[in-house]
Amino acid sequence: MTAMQDLLFVLGLGLFLLGLITGLVIPVLKNPRMGVSGHMVGMTNGPFLIVVGLLRKFAPGAAGDHRASAAEEKVVDLLLVTLAPVMVAATVLLIVGVLR
Repeated sequence: MTAMQDLLFVLGLGLFLLGLITGLVIPVLKNPRMGVSGHMVGMTNGPFLIVVGLLRKFAPGAAGDHRASAAEEKVVDLLLVTLAPVMVAATVLLIVGVLR
């Protein structure tokens, strides 16, 4: 297995285990629907990451022979850089909503 395959497999297992743990604490949460939502995310996306990690060796490179211009690469870089803070903000909002 390559490093990326190992990473996807381990993160998938971690997400799956977090989903299981979340399922155990649903009855004691103030808002059980949020707990069920987090549980379902872990239970569906964890195995998905595991399967993607296991099947990655059969998939060719994402770009293949395609080469992008410098401007196109910069647009993609900008979009990826802006995605990270949005994901962090969404996680913070989720945590604040669960703790209320």
